[in-house]
Amino acid sequence: MRRLLNRMHTSNREGRSSAGYSLPHRIILLAILTFTVMATAQAEPLVVSFADPVGDYTGTIDVTGMSFDFDNTTGNYTITLTATTANPFVGQFRVNVNLFNPDAIAADSLFSDASNDYNLAAATTSLTLTGTNPHLLAWHTGDRVATNSFPFGDPPGVTLFRSTVTNFPIGFLTNEDAIAYGTGGFKTITPPVLTVALDIKPGGFPNSINPASKGVIPVAILSDGTFDATTVDPASVRFGANGSEATPVQYALGDVDGDGHLDMILHFANQATGIVCGTTSGVLTGNTFSGQAIRGTDSIQTVGCK
Repeated sequence: MRRLLNRMHTSNREGRSSAGYSLPHRIILLAILTFTVMATAQAEPLVVSFADPVGDYTGTIDVTGMSFDFDNTTGNYTITLTATTANPFVGQFRVNVNLFNPDAIAADSLFSDASNDYNLAAATTSLTLTGTNPHLLAWHTGDRVATNSFPFGDPPGVTLFRSTVTNFPIGFLTNEDAIAYGTGGFKTITPPVLTVALDIKPGGFPNSINPASKGVIPVAILSDGTFDATTVDPASVRFGANGSEATPVQYALGDVDGDGHLDMILHFANQATGIVCGTTSGVLTGNTFSGQAIRGTDSIQTVGCK
């Protein structure tokens, strides 16, 4: 009997091994795997940036912009503030960052990283704050964000918070620079800009461009093992001295660099690019069909200039 029981016990272990797990175990395992896959698929590094007018300060520091980068799966964030070289971050001051997202649920609509006090002996034009905030798990691509509640009338006519850099002694509405403050001051959350490989006038170097030419400039967005250029929306692409000028007059797909990946070749009217004598690089910007912002640059050499 003991031998029979031992044989049955061994058979049961072998049966479980060959079948994997019992049905309840399988359900639990499937739930864990599904949650893991969903969590991985939702990973979403995001950014929202605010440009602040030069000269709108009442203290000694003149902020020109703020970039808010975060991951909505971890809540980790990085805030980068920039200031002018004439009025940099120096001396005693406080940084208060408050952001309002009316598209998130009310409990997660307000982000705050406040009362960051500094006393800098050496001037700098860049300042970085980092941290983790659980409210950011509810913030997503396309949400609108402002540095105060004015743009959304919440509360009507009054804002109870602002993003500011304020010199000591702290005063009310004095000795400060309010960042992107006003009724129109909201931006949309987007994925961070993806840098792509660019080849101006494929097949040749240097990339000589005559600003007086009335022809077209071919520009290739190159694919590689991680980026597929065929996913770029041609209608969104701009090219020129700053990346905001010319729209493509035509485009095609082809392997211009012989690596086995399809690239996108676009042609731009030379006169629409804003390239002038002395311009040293061409910049292309655009978006993929899924909304991912892209940017690429390549060197150029202007010719025919007197």
